[in-house]
Formats: sequence, C-alpha cells, structure tokens
Amino acid sequence: MQNPPFIDRYQGLREKASSWWAEWLREHPTSSAADKVRFVVYILFCMGYVALIVATALTPPPASVTQEPSASGDSSSFGFRVFGWAVAGLLTIFLVRPLLKGQSQRYWFVFRRIRPVTIVSNIVVIAATIGLAYGLYTLFPFLDRSWLYLIPGSDGASNIGVLPARIPYVGALYIGLFALNVPMFAAAEERQYRRGTKDWKQGAVRSLRFGLAHWIMGIPLYAALALTLPGLWYTLIYFREGEDGATTYHATYNLILCLLLAVIAVLASL
Repeated sequence: MQNPPFIDRYQGLREKASSWWAEWLREHPTSSAADKVRFVVYILFCMGYVALIVATALTPPPASVTQEPSASGDSSSFGFRVFGWAVAGLLTIFLVRPLLKGQSQRYWFVFRRIRPVTIVSNIVVIAATIGLAYGLYTLFPFLDRSWLYLIPGSDGASNIGVLPARIPYVGALYIGLFALNVPMFAAAEERQYRRGTKDWKQGAVRSLRFGLAHWIMGIPLYAALALTLPGLWYTLIYFREGEDGATTYHATYNLILCLLLAVIAVLASL
C-alpha cells in the first residue's frame, strides 16, 4: 500500500535532518556534551521563532492592537507593562555587559568619523524610509503584521529593541546605553550583510534580508520591507568607502533615531 504524500515528505525531511546531524557530529568530533546541548537548544529556538513568525504572518492583528485602549485599563495592559519591564531588564544587561568588558569601546572610533554630510544624508534616508513604510502600509494594509501584536495589551507596540524606551524615566537611560553600543551593533550588521558583496544583485538580496531581519525584532512587516532602502544605501557606501564607511553611515542612522527616541522619552517623562 502506497503511503500518502505527506508521509513521504515527512520521512524525507526526517532522513535529511538525520543526515545533516550526523554530518555535523563528524565535523565537530571534539565538541563537548554542553556544546551539543547548546546547539540543539539554538536549533529549537530558531524553529520556534520561525513558527511564531509564520503564525503571525497568517493571523490578523488582534483587536487590542486595532482598537483604542480603554481608559480604565485592564489586566492585559498591565501584563504587557510587566513584559516591557522584563524586556528592559534583560536588554539593559545585554547593553551593559559589552561596555564593562570594553568590547563596545573598540568601535567608538566611528563617533569621530561622523561628518555633517553623514548626518544630513542619513536624515534624508530616514525621511525616505518613513515615507516608503507609510506607502506600503497604506497600499498593502495586510503587511501590518508583528509578533508583538500577539501579546494582549500591546496596543500596537513594535520593535522589542526599543520597547524599554517607552518606560517613563527609564527610557532615556536605556537609550543612552543603546547609543554607546550603536557602533558595535552597526559593525556587526555590516559584517553580516555587506562584507563581500560583489554587485548590486547580491546587494539587493542582502538588503532585503537586512530589512526582514528586523521583523524578528517585532517591527511590522511593512516597516521591515521599507528598511531595504537604507540597506541599499549602506551597500552604495560600502562600494564607495568600504566596510568602515558603511559602518559609519549605519551607526549615524541609528544614532539619529536614538536622539529622536530620547527626546520623545524625556517629553513623556515630564
């Protein structure tokens, strides 16, 4: 009796996974048991994140996002505030650790490379990116998808990386720590998405991947697609000035956003 098609597919995937795992073990014969456990946990984490993103893409935003929050408040809003404080604590540790170890300071030379033309050109790119994001949102409202929308009481919050900035009084301190780490983060992203780019075809694909990677951080899909534009901008700088130049422009872009967020956080605390 012939198996149903989905059974054959499942067995094929299982065989590929087993073969891939056996090959990894052969390539890492000296790996400790702890390394193998960490690797398995990492794979499971990635699979869970992909499943969450797929579920988010197929599910419309909940009513708590599309409606105005109630004046009296509810348990879901309180739960999301607790979630925000937990995220703030974890991310603050994540930001303080490289500063204490001196890892971030190695990239502070980027601050000295910033020039007026770097700032002005990035302001233009930021404005164009916002315009593109608004256009995508208006023309394709179904792109308004974020895994943060699945959390009750989120009220449309996006980007877990800047979620702590919404907390009164704490937000400005968090943004300051984030700004000190911006050059290191920019350098890491340029190594991943720009280093070795040979032509514009490869640059376009990498820029799209760069934008979609931010979707994992919780920003809506239309905003993630719009971030392809600054990705292409960094690619142009990479072709002209190399990786250090792209890192400088990338860091400047994020520092301008940090400044805007800091102003908003200070005003919210007044």
